[in-house]
Amino acid sequence: MSQTAGLADGATDAFSAVAYWLKQWPGAEVLVIGGSGQSIGMFAVQAALSRGARRVVYLDDHPQRLAKARSLGAEVHEAPKGLAMEPIGLFPIVVDAAATDASILLAFRSAEPNGICQRMYGDFAETTPVPLRHMYGVGITLRVGRVNVRAEMPLYRPRRRRAFPSRACHHPAGSLRGRARGDRRSDHPGRLCSRWN
Repeated sequence: MSQTAGLADGATDAFSAVAYWLKQWPGAEVLVIGGSGQSIGMFAVQAALSRGARRVVYLDDHPQRLAKARSLGAEVHEAPKGLAMEPIGLFPIVVDAAATDASILLAFRSAEPNGICQRMYGDFAETTPVPLRHMYGVGITLRVGRVNVRAEMPLYRPRRRRAFPSRACHHPAGSLRGRARGDRRSDHPGRLCSRWN
């Protein structure tokens, strides 16, 4: 059950962290700072690659996560413990999946002018230091928030006809109002029907 919850939450969060920005800047490079959000960092790598990022760089201090990111197709860089380091480059899109004070500062310093920094968690502490002067001077946009999956996931369009809930009738098909509206199927008075697209 926890794996399913992780997929539903983590994969959609990671997709949302990069998909919108890669639509705005096709082929942009993405830096993912991995850490305590183990699966989210990997999902962010996969999402960036699947949405056409020209280069995806994964930065972490954990050898197994680095190996996994490499196997997914990311360029990997090993960081010192605690992520206390200088940026390895500047990126238009930076995803902070480590959720530490050091990782957010590294993310801000790794964002190029007018870049995006996506924090994958609010924080584990009550407050987080944010270098507003640096962000203002460079023009960094910080995005933190719950994912809006329906707005950002690709629309599923099946080849065959299927029922859509928005077109479901509100009256039982066997009822007089249901028949008068031309609703299909079922003479059973308690069953709702769906219109086909």
